[in-house]
Amino acid sequence: MNSNSATAVRDYLERALDYTAEGVFLVDTNDLVIYCNAQLEKLADLETEQVVGRRFESLFDQFVDLSREPDRTRYEFDLALHDLDQRPVIHLVIRYPLVGRLQLNLFPIGDDPVNADGWGGIVRDVTAEWEAINQRTQYLSDVVSEMRESLAKIGGLTTTLQKAHKDWDADERTHFIASIADGVEHLDRLFENEQELFKLQMDEVKLERRSTPIQSLISQVTQQMSRDLGQHANSRHFSIVAPDDLPPIEIDPRKVERILHNVLTSVIKTASPESMIQIKAQLNLDKMLVSVGSYRQVGSDAKLSNTGTTSGAENGVNDPFILSVRALFVADCLTRAHGGRMWTDTTSQEGAVIYCTFPLTARLAEQAAPPYPAPMAKVAPRPSSRSRPAYVRALVVDDDPQTIHFLRTILEEDGYYVIAAENGRQALELASIKKPNIVLLDMKLPDIDGLTVCTSLRELISVPIIMVTAYSKLEETVRALDVGADDYMTKPLEPKELLARMRANLRRVLSLAHYHEKPPIRIGNLWIDISQRCVKVADKVLKLTPTELKLLYVLASNAGHILTHKQILSTVWGPEYGDGIENLWVHINHLRKKIEIDPANPQYILTEPSVGYYVPDPTEASTFSE
Repeated sequence: MNSNSATAVRDYLERALDYTAEGVFLVDTNDLVIYCNAQLEKLADLETEQVVGRRFESLFDQFVDLSREPDRTRYEFDLALHDLDQRPVIHLVIRYPLVGRLQLNLFPIGDDPVNADGWGGIVRDVTAEWEAINQRTQYLSDVVSEMRESLAKIGGLTTTLQKAHKDWDADERTHFIASIADGVEHLDRLFENEQELFKLQMDEVKLERRSTPIQSLISQVTQQMSRDLGQHANSRHFSIVAPDDLPPIEIDPRKVERILHNVLTSVIKTASPESMIQIKAQLNLDKMLVSVGSYRQVGSDAKLSNTGTTSGAENGVNDPFILSVRALFVADCLTRAHGGRMWTDTTSQEGAVIYCTFPLTARLAEQAAPPYPAPMAKVAPRPSSRSRPAYVRALVVDDDPQTIHFLRTILEEDGYYVIAAENGRQALELASIKKPNIVLLDMKLPDIDGLTVCTSLRELISVPIIMVTAYSKLEETVRALDVGADDYMTKPLEPKELLARMRANLRRVLSLAHYHEKPPIRIGNLWIDISQRCVKVADKVLKLTPTELKLLYVLASNAGHILTHKQILSTVWGPEYGDGIENLWVHINHLRKKIEIDPANPQYILTEPSVGYYVPDPTEASTFSE
């Protein structure tokens, strides 16, 4: 090969490497970096001239700076350099510009690893692979947990009958046996779902289509579920609404039976015990539309609703939401295999309803069906009628992937851009980089306590922080608001209330912009400049949260007048917070700690017992001490 050909090949290889998905770098025998491709620049957030022509440490230092565990990363690099002949692999969790994972494969260049002509590395972004592994691991953990719970129930009842069956009368023994049968049936359905999922992922689903009346199939499924519910059957009613003249459709009856069963199970798990489950079937152009929803039976004013939540103990499961998502995932994949689709509508005044469509004929189904069902497909969301501008960024901090998925679904449907963090350190990193407009922060995190994270966030950003926790005690509320939180909600979260609270908190921040022309207020040594969001006491600048700032300004601008609890709550928090007196009390207490010389004997914010609060008239100079 002549020199021109060699140069052409080299240029071609360099161009090809610039278009690969992996980052590549090469180091010569003098330990100088002689080549970096374009993808490495993106993955390592560097410019080629920063490292090419310099020792390899300059490149390693960049990876160390990106790492969430820099000391550990540097140690692994040192070990890898001594084992180049073993082609070591280094896994790196990065924190900037986005949290993710990189995999570095180091290798010697040449046939003789001992006397190599240099060495190099290949860098891959494996974030998606890790997320898929974590998602699958969490999924398997949920399945195992549900199996163990059912087996524990069956084992406990069996042991009771074996050891002390004479202590129970015939009716009680019959009840035990029926409960064991229910547990076995539950496990059987769980195994069937898992088998169905395996077939879907391996593309082994074979549909045995035949002409089937949808009304009779729905009736068959609801009758079976009524029997399965046992003693709860009297409190759970099914209503089937379908015209008599509906044509049969070409489906696999057993697969559609599973779809209906999973959808009904999901609706039942998230509906109140006294609700009626309504199934509708109707023609929609060339498709059959089936919908399932629930509504409370309250006289003639019954409306579809999904606000009730059946307890885990009653249903024999730990987390109805997790199990519902899994059941709906199977149903969604099977619906897609038929050439249909499935979605939920939460915008209707009647409440949340799950919809499925099926083509009337196999020919139309084959045209509509995707070649492979999406392995982790979500139920297709419906657009929200109350969309929010995409620039409203919500940081969700929770160590439970299912909770993050749940909140992401709700918030994105309402128009938010969601940023997710699984621990406190990640939350602080994302807050400094992404600058969210609002934060949903779990109290219990694996690395840093949520209260500590809230305190640190207050140093970084001045946006509403809503603490989310499983505890509902007043002292927990006080602790959260004391460290700078603006609001507090307990799990399980009700979507409509959550969105309303978020809107109210965002309004408080946005409403501060309306005060840009308001003149400063001086009361004694207290100086409040709302337009600059600046508060001073005796020339000492104070750091207030947006809620504290607005609360102080509302009281100060009405100096000399008593404001009732309700007036303050409505003005500062919004009309939906009319009963949040504890919330107001905590914020007043926190404000006093910041602005008062002696919070136990305040001079700026005074209490009118059983009525409200007020700031004294500033013209009465004797009121304030210097």
